[in-house]
Amino acid sequence: MNFLVVLFFVETFAITFYDDFSKYEAESYLTSYYNSSSFDFMTKTVSSKVVYQLSGKSTSACYSTPKTIKYISVGSASALIQPVESFMPGTSYGVTGLTLLATTSQFWSLNLVVQPESNNYKHSAELGLMYNNSWPVQGKYVSKSYYYVKKDWSWAFNTKYNLTISIDKTMISGLIFSEAKELLFNATHIFNATESYFPGAPTFKANGVKTNYYQISASASEFSDKTYKVFPKYDAHFGCDYPQQQEATGFFRVSKNNVDKKWWFYDPNGYPYFMIGANAISPYDGYDYVLGKSPYN
Repeated sequence: MNFLVVLFFVETFAITFYDDFSKYEAESYLTSYYNSSSFDFMTKTVSSKVVYQLSGKSTSACYSTPKTIKYISVGSASALIQPVESFMPGTSYGVTGLTLLATTSQFWSLNLVVQPESNNYKHSAELGLMYNNSWPVQGKYVSKSYYYVKKDWSWAFNTKYNLTISIDKTMISGLIFSEAKELLFNATHIFNATESYFPGAPTFKANGVKTNYYQISASASEFSDKTYKVFPKYDAHFGCDYPQQQEATGFFRVSKNNVDKKWWFYDPNGYPYFMIGANAISPYDGYDYVLGKSPYN
């Protein structure tokens, strides 16, 4: 049987992309299922095939269906990954790995790291906490940390590694094995504050490192029903999916909704209208080449 390799290149601005695995055929090696009786969900794979690929351009992908995102309270997630290449500037860190993601500003992440040129592009590994958009800050929220790194180990491109991240209400662990199941890296943090323990959805995450994923799975003995704030979804009319379509007047207008009692901006077709934008400011904005500096920064 021939299989089609499915490649995803997801460009995001700190917005997690949720992939709906249910759209694939049952025979596909990229399918998922959720067994409510055992609280397990996982992805069937053909281990010799690339089942997922991240371009590495600030990309992330959550492997749970969007209508049933499962935040693991007690459980683990794993993936066999292959870093392919790095294209980060020499002044920046490149990372790829596995994340338990609560929000884009709050998550635990097990990463393979490409350090900047100042550190000779050294390859290392880490288990770190992103909290309130600060990274890494696990030192503030753990009472003890334990580490093991195989002597003289440094990961290599085009080599496969098995990453596993496990969490319960007292601790989190990150393990990296070789494809031959030799332990290469182990980091364990014991929580000292409730802020460091939060449910997370198993997520691929890469920034600056193109990565192939081969075997992906997750299981849990306990899920959380906690929900996190996300942007409203877009629909085909560039509006959001709540509230429902109102009268199509042919004009943009502001009107109070009778259901939520909030004021909404509606498009000519009666759909709630909003826009999400991004702006980037660097030290070179406003740079004056005559003065040789940025006088207004």
